[in-house]
Amino acid sequence: MKTTDSLILALLIWQAKTGIESQRRFCECFNCLSHSRFNRRSRQLLQLIYQIRQEMNKKVDLNGQFLIIDSFPVPVCQPIRNYRAKIFRGYANIGYKATKKIYFYGFKVH
Repeated sequence: MKTTDSLILALLIWQAKTGIESQRRFCECFNCLSHSRFNRRSRQLLQLIYQIRQEMNKKVDLNGQFLIIDSFPVPVCQPIRNYRAKIFRGYANIGYKATKKIYFYGFKVH
């Protein structure tokens, strides 16, 4: 069975929504893709993810309204590898997770 791009996008959204931080553990739940293949396919979809995000931002009218935006980290590797990680290089950043008092390499979802 071929795994479609829409399934990869849905899995990424579900992973972020459920708060599963370890991609390796997340991929163990599914037999459709290996951990490394899931990461490669995710990287290939980055441009599409940015386009979707930009289009969604255009549809939100913030004229004169106040919003409270919560964010959560989506680390892509263990903290020991923060400075050596090559996955998502140029897109991901090193951030700080104040609740656990640790640094992470990955994304912040808003």
